[in-house]
Amino acid sequence: VYAGAENPDAVVMRQPLDSFCNPRIEKGYGIFRYNMNYTERSALHEILKQRFSEKMKFDKLFDLKTDDTQYCAEMI
Repeated sequence: VYAGAENPDAVVMRQPLDSFCNPRIEKGYGIFRYNMNYTERSALHEILKQRFSEKMKFDKLFDLKTDDTQYCAEMI
């Protein structure tokens, strides 16, 4: 979710997919699923838990050159 009225703290947050991809609100979206094994999924899950616990800031500029902020599409 963008850092606006729905996310005033501008931190990475969890949102159900049917809300994030709501056609009444969003004009378009794409879905891709990586084929990950159990070890990769477990490692990703740990990273995501860490990001949420740190309350990592939302990347308003979509700057993929840094890791100090996170853009929503990087974690869906």
